[in-house]
Amino acid sequence: ARAARAVATPRRGAQIASLCAKRKGKAMPGSMKGRGPPESLVQQQREMQEYMRARETSGLPTFDLYCRGPNSPSWYPCGALGGDEQSKQLVESWMGGLLSDLAKGGLDRGVAGSVFNDKPALVARVLEQYPQLKKSRKDLSFGYKVSYAGLLEKRPQAKEITELTEDMLESPLDKVKSAFGFGK
Repeated sequence: ARAARAVATPRRGAQIASLCAKRKGKAMPGSMKGRGPPESLVQQQREMQEYMRARETSGLPTFDLYCRGPNSPSWYPCGALGGDEQSKQLVESWMGGLLSDLAKGGLDRGVAGSVFNDKPALVARVLEQYPQLKKSRKDLSFGYKVSYAGLLEKRPQAKEITELTEDMLESPLDKVKSAFGFGK
């Protein structure tokens, strides 16, 4: 009787061996879900690389923008501004002209004007890109570096980020006027 019962009921080990592991969800054709960045991000990165190659071959300067929180020692890249012929002349003057300090002031004033005139939109983009900066939204600092062929050889300090302030919007003449009480 014992031998008959053993034949009638299959062994427990055989039941477990017949199960096979299957993954949950629907199969995705062509690729596995969760592998690699989304297609839109890849496209955006391609477009940015093409833009950067075009900027390098144009012969015009590029102003790389950075931001940081009030207690952060590190700068986060947050965009770039393309230069024009006037900014190219200012950069070349800063590289080796007699009035290099005035040229640097002109560059600072131009970039500061671009950043501070559209600051709410720039802050919104920065916070979208770097959510960890949301707590310091009102205290963000902005800076820039100039990318231009031959600049680092002539001006090694150009590799440092120049911090932008609201007073950079004023021209040297405006600063003199303010110092003597004119213009307000």
